[in-house]
Amino acid sequence: MITAEQLQLHDGWVRNGSGKRLEAAAANLGYANLGDANLRYANLGAANLRYANLCGANLRAADLSYANLRGASLRAADLSYADFSGADFSGANLRDASLNGVTGNMREIKSAQFDQWAVTWSADVLAIGCQQHAIEEWRNADPRWIAAMANGASDWWSRYGALVLQLIDASPATGRVLEVQP
Repeated sequence: MITAEQLQLHDGWVRNGSGKRLEAAAANLGYANLGDANLRYANLGAANLRYANLCGANLRAADLSYANLRGASLRAADLSYADFSGADFSGANLRDASLNGVTGNMREIKSAQFDQWAVTWSADVLAIGCQQHAIEEWRNADPRWIAAMANGASDWWSRYGALVLQLIDASPATGRVLEVQP
């Protein structure tokens, strides 16, 4: 169990170095309520987070490698740059979660890097850099839509877009853990 004091110390460590990093590797946090918690850079590797509430949590750059996230709710969580290698997302809910630069578990969430932008995908969502949309939106992308995303996006998409979509087709993610808002 993570205490309020541990969360407060971790928040201080993240903000100004005055506290202590949360070290909860291999901790049993099943069913924990960590909604909206600041867990940025936390060490949760191999932790049991089965059915945990992590809705809206800041897990940016956290270590969640080999974590058990079965049935966990990570709706609207910031998962950017987190490490999920070997993690189990079976039955997890990641609706509207940010996946920018995530290291996927290579089952429910897959990842690759093409030049400056990380590419992350689930069964129906594709995140490239800071843009996250339904895969079908990317497949039917208007060049003007791509160009408006970022400087160099149009050139990058011209070079790698077809390859990214081929990779998704050749190595699809399993399960439906992510959804895009309608």
